[in-house]
Amino acid sequence: MTTKFSEKFKEKNDSDLFQIIENPSSYQKEAVLTAILELESRELGAEKMTDLKSKVQNQINLNEQQTNKLNESKIPSDLPNSISKSAKLIYVSIALGIINPIIVQLTTEVDNFGNPLNLAIILISTGTLAFLGYNINLGKNWARIVFSILCGLGFLMFPLVIPETFRLNPIVGIISAIQAVLQLLAIILLFKIDSRTWYRNEKAERKNTVHNNV
Repeated sequence: MTTKFSEKFKEKNDSDLFQIIENPSSYQKEAVLTAILELESRELGAEKMTDLKSKVQNQINLNEQQTNKLNESKIPSDLPNSISKSAKLIYVSIALGIINPIIVQLTTEVDNFGNPLNLAIILISTGTLAFLGYNINLGKNWARIVFSILCGLGFLMFPLVIPETFRLNPIVGIISAIQAVLQLLAIILLFKIDSRTWYRNEKAERKNTVHNNV
C-alpha cells in the first residue's frame, strides 16, 4: 500500500517512525498508518513489531475513551426543549433553596450555618439537586428517574413540613412552596410526550451502538 507519505518516510529512521506511531493524535491517520507499514517493511523482528502494535492499540483505546468522555459531557444537539427547561427550573429551585436558609439565619433564632448538621443537610441537598440538574441537561435518563423519586418522597413530606415553615417565617414558607411547584413542573416536563419519546429513542440508539460494536 502506497500513500503520499511513503517516499518521505523511507528516509526517516526507526526512532522517528516510532515517534509518529506513539503519538497518533498529533499526526494524520494516513501518516500513522504509513509509519506502521514502513516499519513492518523493515523486518524489525516479531517481538519488536508485537510490542509496537500493542502500543498503537493501547493509544487508540485511550483516544477512544477520551473521545467518549468528551461526548458524554456535551449537551445532545437534539435535546428537547422540555428537558432543557426542566433543568433550568431545577436550577431556579436550587437558587431559592440557597436563599431560604439565609433568610432563616437572618430572621429567626435557627442557626443553619453554625450548626454542622444543618449546614451538612443544606450542602448535600443543594449539591445533589445541582448534580441531577446538570445530568438531566445532558440527557441522562437515570438522573430523571432519581430526581423524580427524590421529589416524590419530598412531596409526601411536604404537607407535614410546610405549616412549620410558614410559622417560622411566612417568606420562607412561600419560597418553599415555590420550590415545590418548580420541581413539580420540572417532573411534568421530563415526562411530557416529546421527552419520553426522546429518552426512548436514545435508549434504542445506545442498544444499537452496543450491538454493532459486539
